Amino acid sequence: MSEISVNNKRIAKNTLYLYFRHISVLLVGLYTSRVILQTLGVTDYGIYEAVGGVVGFLGFINGALAGGASRFITYAIGKGDEKETERTFTTTLTIHIVLGILLAIIMEVAGIWMIYNKFLFPADRLDSAVWALHFSVLTMAIGVSQVPYSACLQAHERFDITAYVAIADIVLRLLVAILIQYFGSDKLIFFALLLCLQNVGIMMFYRWFCSSRYKEAKFKLSIDKKIFRSIATFSTWGLIYNFVYTLNQQGTTILFGWFFLPPVLAAKAISVKVNSMTTQFIGQFRAAANPQIVMTYAQANYGEFKRLILMSAKYSFFIMWIMTLPICLLTTPLLNLWLGEVPEYTVIFVQLIMIDSLFWLFDVSFYQGIIATGNVKKNTIYTCILNFMRFPIAYILFSSGFSPVSSFIISIIFGACIGLILKPYLLRQLINFPWKDFIHIYISCLGVALISAIVPYCMTYIVNVNNISGFCIVGFLSVLSSAITIFYLGIEKTHKEKITAIIINKLKK
Repeated sequence: MSEISVNNKRIAKNTLYLYFRHISVLLVGLYTSRVILQTLGVTDYGIYEAVGGVVGFLGFINGALAGGASRFITYAIGKGDEKETERTFTTTLTIHIVLGILLAIIMEVAGIWMIYNKFLFPADRLDSAVWALHFSVLTMAIGVSQVPYSACLQAHERFDITAYVAIADIVLRLLVAILIQYFGSDKLIFFALLLCLQNVGIMMFYRWFCSSRYKEAKFKLSIDKKIFRSIATFSTWGLIYNFVYTLNQQGTTILFGWFFLPPVLAAKAISVKVNSMTTQFIGQFRAAANPQIVMTYAQANYGEFKRLILMSAKYSFFIMWIMTLPICLLTTPLLNLWLGEVPEYTVIFVQLIMIDSLFWLFDVSFYQGIIATGNVKKNTIYTCILNFMRFPIAYILFSSGFSPVSSFIISIIFGACIGLILKPYLLRQLINFPWKDFIHIYISCLGVALISAIVPYCMTYIVNVNNISGFCIVGFLSVLSSAITIFYLGIEKTHKEKITAIIINKLKK
């Protein structure tokens, strides 16, 4: 069996595990989010998201080192060097434990100052916001120390375990949502406490599982200076990159808290939640493909390396489009069905963030190829220059009285420039990609999006999407039109023949 076929089967198998996890997570998560929003109320929900923005802001440091941990552990396993793998794991674990403690101290100080001096919170909710901050910081510190174990599981491609843990995680969140309805005099504080306890339980399981099965995953605090320097060099640029990314994500959330009331923060949080639930589908596919991309580069199999990058980008777009089209056409009835009470701006926020994610997919797909080479300097410099501009532009627009919608529009413009132009340019310099390969992918994706949208979009003017029959008709046509268009216009002939053969065999049985 060819190496390409083996890699394809491994990616497909891992993707199935991850989709099984995500479908379960999605179904329970939809109900959980509704219960939490209705129980906490729009104001407390917005407060919790603002506090989360503060806690997540300094997460850029952890994000940079997490990328380094995953890359170096996977690379060491790909080389088959057990001793190097063990030293790499021990070094990353020590770094993350120290980092978790330092970040907790910084976030406590910064968070309390912002709650009392910057955020537009009701006066009678300030003390509750502080307690929510304390528990959120503790949850964050636990998550930071957990990164090496998650990277270990991903490197060993144990996506079945992460699938089961994710299901347990969402079931526990559902339990939290139920408990806060009946217990706790202050539901915001009780909610933050229960989430913290939930994360402690998951952390303990991850550590037990990894340490009992993988030699390298032993709890030992030590630092290999050579590996530390390699991770530090790699992560220095990642640190800058993640700082700018976090500035645009969590920093924008903080700006929303400064300029707008909690209900607008709640609307932004809901849009991010919707986007997160859909992009996690892509994350499952990408998480299955990423280790193969790194390993093929480590093995100097550059032809397969290029093929995996391009195919992962295109199929990520197709998977996302199947969800994006019906969500954008049915945003209002979907939100009413899901939440009951829909905060102002939520509909337009959801539609714009879904469009933004389509460009983001090209960014992360091509960036994985850059990560595999280890040469991230130019990517960090150029990407940061463009991304850094978003935050001050949003601040200027908000200060001038512009709508919060303006920040989403700015994000789409910059996201398109980075994903479609900058990342391909950098990959061409590193791996000698021809531009025609990228253009072919763009034309294929654009053609699928435009053609598949015609029928369901026209149908929204014929039927009433706010009643059950119109909703189902438009939703069904959106998925069917996307699937048919992808099959005939987006998939390569060889893949199309394999899919057809599988369907025929199934029908014969």
